[in-house]
Amino acid sequence: MGSLINDKMLCSFLKKPPSLKITSFFIIRRFLADEIIKYEGPFPYLGGLILRATNNIGIVTVQHSKRLYGKSNYSFFKLINLWLNGFTNFSIKPLRISFFLGLFFSIISFLFSIALVIRKLIDTNVYLGWTSLIVAILFFSGIQLILVGLVGEYVGRVFLSINKQPQYVIKEKYNINNNFEKK
Repeated sequence: MGSLINDKMLCSFLKKPPSLKITSFFIIRRFLADEIIKYEGPFPYLGGLILRATNNIGIVTVQHSKRLYGKSNYSFFKLINLWLNGFTNFSIKPLRISFFLGLFFSIISFLFSIALVIRKLIDTNVYLGWTSLIVAILFFSGIQLILVGLVGEYVGRVFLSINKQPQYVIKEKYNINNNFEKK
């Protein structure tokens, strides 16, 4: 179950191709190893480091045999920690989700507030002060969620800067003076 959740997280937050299975066994080129080594953060997550440096990934099908003895060293809690590393270290999508949830709830609370005011005007049996209290709570809660989402955007951008998220990766350099020969 933990591996399935981890795989879904990689697909949605780190743009992993669904057909790609990230395992402990892989071959990488020197430039990719050099990019991975540049990471100085305290929580390395190999799948995230690879996917942030390249999207040119080949797949080789191998036959997996059943484990002959022992069991996996990945307990449920270790898989959760692995998932959290990938989830929080290589994507700001969770922060963006909180912003859009705040926006969604603000719109819903605004529409609900209008319905409550109309109900108060039509039905005089509604308790005195209840409508204004609920409208105020919904309004300010929605504003707070939007502002928390905006602060999250700023925190996410600072996080990406501190994390040294590359905007591009140079795979090969060419010497312009010698008729575009590779260095």
